[in-house]
Amino acid sequence: MPMDFAAQLRRAAAEVEADPARLPRVLAWYASLAEELRMEKGADARLQLAQVLIQTGNVLARAGTSEALRRAVAMYAEAVGLLRPLAGAGATDAAAELAGALGNGAHLLQALGETGEASLWAGAAADCFQSLPWASNARYAHNLAAACLNQARIQLLGGATDACLESCSRALQAANALDAMGDPRAQALAAEIWLQRGNALHDASPLDALQAYQVVIEKHSRGDDARAKRTLAAALANSANLALQDRLPPDACLKVAGSARRALDILAPFERRDWNAAETGITARWALCRALGSLLRAEERSRESLDLYSESSDAVESALDLCQHWAALGGDLPEAMLVEFFRFGCDLYRRLDPQFLGEFVGETLAGFAGRPALESVAAAALSQCINELESSQPVIHGSEETERLLDLLRRLRELRGLAGIPPTAGPAWSSPWPRTGI
Repeated sequence: MPMDFAAQLRRAAAEVEADPARLPRVLAWYASLAEELRMEKGADARLQLAQVLIQTGNVLARAGTSEALRRAVAMYAEAVGLLRPLAGAGATDAAAELAGALGNGAHLLQALGETGEASLWAGAAADCFQSLPWASNARYAHNLAAACLNQARIQLLGGATDACLESCSRALQAANALDAMGDPRAQALAAEIWLQRGNALHDASPLDALQAYQVVIEKHSRGDDARAKRTLAAALANSANLALQDRLPPDACLKVAGSARRALDILAPFERRDWNAAETGITARWALCRALGSLLRAEERSRESLDLYSESSDAVESALDLCQHWAALGGDLPEAMLVEFFRFGCDLYRRLDPQFLGEFVGETLAGFAGRPALESVAAAALSQCINELESSQPVIHGSEETERLLDLLRRLRELRGLAGIPPTAGPAWSSPWPRTGI
């Protein structure tokens, strides 16, 4: 075998990344190499066979289908079986390959929804990297931090908050060592770890979570790459929503709204093509709606409230549009989140601009057909709006204002009928405005 065997394998994988049509040819070459290496004996042959299997798994993973991901996991599993004895005998290069195979397998198992198995693989990867001389080796320090971060994410998904925080601490230790070596990747990695720590503390210790998010904001405030921007946006959106758990004075609401706006500016290029960015964008819009809703209450119907109303309605409608975009691609957001945005929008239009409530309700129900929860919110909001209009507006027969009111009532009644509420029904809900949680 040539001296640069591993480099040749990586170059072939890079060809597939550049041109996916080359996948069959590269897989065939890997298979022939594996067949040849299985006939050889010795530690070097086993290490090279494991490297072929790992690269085979890597290129299969890029295909993205469930079948390809499962085949890739099988490749990693075979490589792990070959590498464990070599790593146990003290071979550092084998231990590094083993840790990488375990980490890659954990990612794919998580993508396949096998969280329990993914957690086992991620823990084994972190332990394997921990056994390497990471304190003096930038590559190992970076890989250890990344492995522990991945383990923390999987643990939090499984509800293991304490274990997640412990993994975050291990990851930060490695990231700090990387920073001490002057590695430029250290701060971005540390910021992702602090974001994960904030997410783990979000419910149990909000103040500590806010402090963690603030570390992210400080470390990523100058990051220019897409990943850094998304991390910063997530910290801004999460901290804004967390701050709104309590009633805030107007100046604090302004600060929250500013954080949400900043997150949305960052996410604008990504959220219609990146699912994680879309989820963060929805979170930021919810924080913005809640903050602006509080400010609208404080401003009543002052001149400033017109701008707040306009921005609130834009935020609601863009959130629903983003939900509809991803629903068409099979990426539905939780129904409760969709309902709360719709409820907020109905309340907003009913209170401040009732002539547009019917249009808002009609367009939303058309875009999300067959959703009983939305239809219930719509019917109740329309009933309440009709009752309020009938009780608050004087009827002066023949006047232009009365004719507009009667036309609005007619349209609202028609739409209410389409939503399934009998014309005699009264208001069915009375929500606080803005609502304080999804």
